[in-house]
Amino acid sequence: MSEKKMRFSGLVVVLLTLPLLFECNHIKDVQPEDKDIVPSTAVQAIKKSYPEARDFIFESLIKGELWVVDFSVDNTKLRTQVNDSAIVSSIYERLPANFATYKALTDKCSIRGGEFSDLLRYAGDTSSARIMKYHWQGDTYFLEFQKDDFLFNTNRITLVSPDASLPCYVSEQQLPEKARQFFQDNNVGLKYRLGQFAVSGAEKKIYRVYALNYDFPFFFDDDGDLIWSLVANNPANSIYSVKNSELGYPAILAKTDAMYAGFDTLTSGASKTDYNGIISLRFLFRKQTGESLNPDGSINMNYINEISEVYFNANTSDLILNYYRAFIKY
Repeated sequence: MSEKKMRFSGLVVVLLTLPLLFECNHIKDVQPEDKDIVPSTAVQAIKKSYPEARDFIFESLIKGELWVVDFSVDNTKLRTQVNDSAIVSSIYERLPANFATYKALTDKCSIRGGEFSDLLRYAGDTSSARIMKYHWQGDTYFLEFQKDDFLFNTNRITLVSPDASLPCYVSEQQLPEKARQFFQDNNVGLKYRLGQFAVSGAEKKIYRVYALNYDFPFFFDDDGDLIWSLVANNPANSIYSVKNSELGYPAILAKTDAMYAGFDTLTSGASKTDYNGIISLRFLFRKQTGESLNPDGSINMNYINEISEVYFNANTSDLILNYYRAFIKY
């Protein structure tokens, strides 16, 4: 997997009407040179949970295998992701395109200057949590917003590596065989807990899997090969809790310069791990604007704390994950 393959690319939009679907299963594509076929079972999977669903619009994520679909139920506009027989992600409600609040926040951060689209929230969720697309520096990200009262009235923004899809959930049995085998045969006692995948712009699945009693994910490529792990089975070739520069990979570290110029790259917390020869790097960046407290001890409402973890596979120099968070007082 190359870094280029992790980037978002345009998706083919296909328009569906139910009579046409059930008569011949062919979809009239707005780009005739790249037609897709959406099976009736994909619609039936949605109709099973939402019998009144209508106005279906499909986008092909993996041609003939996986789609993001917009549809309506009564006056509510919804979005989800389906394969040929089941819903495979959360259900989201599509909201009016009012991004003023989120633009005011990103304008205060290092990720300022992007464009917004596709405002969503989890269906039935009445909290402030929102998900939206954020087009920045040539890539399209999913940006998440949440008000976090447990962090002393803080707006939290999360930005994750550019992917073409929202997370799709998979059971252990739905993982590629080699990924399943990893959890059955590993020599460090790891047991499968939760799995999901996102689709890259090259129509490839990147699997993110969590193990029992372990916080950090394991990443596998479309074939099920391990591509990143913070767990090591060769401790002699592994380093933890050091500065970014002490990992010894200046060329890979330099790939983050455009995004994290002005961040403190000397923060301890970086690591290098070796699992069966797969070398995984974790860089940690931080930038603080202002002081968290005023001289009188009160909370500084202009304080901004930006943190990012960036994961690379050192064997290939591929970017695996770019996980940015900003904490802004309100």
